[in-house]
Amino acid sequence: MITYCIKSTLCMFILYGFYHFLLRPCKIFSFNRYYLILSVIFSIIVPLVVIPVNSNNPVTDTISILTFSPASAINDLQLVESAGSSTTHYPILPILFLVASTFLLIRFIYNIWNIIGKTTIYKKIEMGKLSLVLTEENILPYSFFNYIFINKSDYEQGIIQKELLVHEEAHCLQYHSIDIILLELIIIFFWFNPFIWLFKKAIILNHEYCADSKVLENNEPLKYHQLLVNIVLRNNSYNLASNFKHPLIKNRIIMMTKSRPQNNAIMRKIATIPLFLFMAMTVTFSQGNNQKDGMIDFTGKWVLNKLQSKSLLTEVATSTINITQEKNSITMDINITPNDGNPVNRTEKYVFNESIVRKSTKGDKTAVLTCTPAPDGQSFSITDFASGLYNGVEKEGKRISVYTLSKDGKQLFIEVNDILPEGSITPESARHETMVYDKAN
Repeated sequence: MITYCIKSTLCMFILYGFYHFLLRPCKIFSFNRYYLILSVIFSIIVPLVVIPVNSNNPVTDTISILTFSPASAINDLQLVESAGSSTTHYPILPILFLVASTFLLIRFIYNIWNIIGKTTIYKKIEMGKLSLVLTEENILPYSFFNYIFINKSDYEQGIIQKELLVHEEAHCLQYHSIDIILLELIIIFFWFNPFIWLFKKAIILNHEYCADSKVLENNEPLKYHQLLVNIVLRNNSYNLASNFKHPLIKNRIIMMTKSRPQNNAIMRKIATIPLFLFMAMTVTFSQGNNQKDGMIDFTGKWVLNKLQSKSLLTEVATSTINITQEKNSITMDINITPNDGNPVNRTEKYVFNESIVRKSTKGDKTAVLTCTPAPDGQSFSITDFASGLYNGVEKEGKRISVYTLSKDGKQLFIEVNDILPEGSITPESARHETMVYDKAN
């Protein structure tokens, strides 16, 4: 989820930057409208697509990861999941997300309900494909789909400027409300992305540019500019409605005074095609070698090639591990034959970021293990907290095993470190092992 959010935000950042610096200054309002909407949809959908490249193994629904220590494997232990060994957490971020999204959803429904309600309780006047809704509220004209809401008294007195009605008529006929509805629904789920708010502001302002352009087709620009400047803007709580009182009136007037011919406008339009293609390739093919769901794929059968140890070297004749990984867990089928000839066959399963209790068949002592993937997905570690007698004193020690795959995907490196309690044993006797496994063909 974090990887998806990062990719989605990166897409919006690049696409919005392209619009802000290259497309926004041009009077290509219709093109910009579709570019902005497509950019938002693109940034949401494309990061969900994963196309693996240069993979040494077929990508399947399960990914495999290896974890194994020959020394601990020889011990006659049984791994069982303990319901009481892990503490139930109530993550704050998901709760915050649900609260904010629920609030935005309720606001969205409330606004829709209010607008629909006004179309039913107030008098309507048919005007071709559009309907004028005569409200009792002291408002400037605003529109929603094919409805234009105006003050009844102002309409009856004939004091509503025709430019305002033409402006709102343009919003209706160009179906700007569809853009707003779509954007509001997206914001309900992606409110935390700062660029979605920039896109909303840009889309609304571009709507105003489109409507202004329609007004200027049959009206004097200077007269319309003066109307914009002299209008007393009033509050309007309907976020879903096309609103005449946009705060960036200065930007609208500046845009209206620009000349339409732009020598490089066509080139800027054409440049959007390779931009989207480049973004799509970058995002969908960025999984890299042996990766899925942000984690390197350790799938396959691994055979011990080399074992180096600082002390307490565990000699083995053969050792193989078959690895499978589900979305949140690791399963290892281990086969090891020590020099004494007594083979050990066992299966171990770990759940990411959850504790597992390991119980010994020879006693009541237990050890708590936690499996944690690295943030960058390049490795994972298993931390083993176990108690024992050290110099006659019961103390707790810790073993950290880190598993890393080589860049070519052909070797697996396992680093094992025993961190013993202070004063329990001399540092020279602490174990550090490095095991190198080769990928079996």
